Amino acid sequence: DTQRQALIDVVESGPIPAIHGVVRWRLIDLAQWLHDEFAVSLDETTISRELKKLGYVKLTARPRHHAQNEHAMEAFKKGASLPSWQRSKPSSRRERP
Repeated sequence: DTQRQALIDVVESGPIPAIHGVVRWRLIDLAQWLHDEFAVSLDETTISRELKKLGYVKLTARPRHHAQNEHAMEAFKKGASLPSWQRSKPSSRRERP
């Protein structure tokens, strides 16, 4: 229980980059922290299960392409709001009999 409480505290407070060497906690980082603090070797899957039991969920950022253009995305979104059905223009060819 003390180890679980320590895990909750460290997850809630977040990593300190200068001390922990990471900017966000990953399961492998938490496994290393538990090993350093309590000399307990746990698999990432086990840590994930314990965190889930404690009410935590894994959050991941949605992937983003490095060349993604914000202005093009906004223009596309604005264009998507136009009516989807429009009358087609008359064809330049004459109708066949």
